[in-house]
Amino acid sequence: MDYSQNIEKFLTGLATWIRKEQEKKGITASGESGKSLRVDVRENRGELLGRGYIEFQEYGRGPTTKAGNGSLRSIIRRWLDQKAWSRGLDPKKKDSLAFLITRKIHKFGTERGRNPKYPGLGLSAEIVKKQKEFVAEIRGENARYWSQVIRTLKVAK
Repeated sequence: MDYSQNIEKFLTGLATWIRKEQEKKGITASGESGKSLRVDVRENRGELLGRGYIEFQEYGRGPTTKAGNGSLRSIIRRWLDQKAWSRGLDPKKKDSLAFLITRKIHKFGTERGRNPKYPGLGLSAEIVKKQKEFVAEIRGENARYWSQVIRTLKVAK
């Protein structure tokens, strides 16, 4: 039995829910991470794909343990471009600010998810719950194939 349409509907709904959670919790600057979410479904297998830093919106980020690769600084620079308060800043000042923010994050990590003032997205438990509900729904429709759905449903980072 082909569950591709069910899987696509589930993952599309999950992506919409994640975007709403980002908005509700104020974890957006440009909305780029939410816009990056896309669904890929093939032969009863589905993935919800998006920017890797959504993980940091969920859990925060610890200090860098090895040398960085430079990607954080460019992400911070793009983030600065999205902030209304930085629009009048000279590009060199934005570069300097991106450097300072990056250095602080590399040294100390972020407070997101560790400080109650900056809660993470809190997606993981809810995603597991939604997956179980989805499987129960499919199971009810056709109990013979429900274990196949469990094996093939994959939500990727």
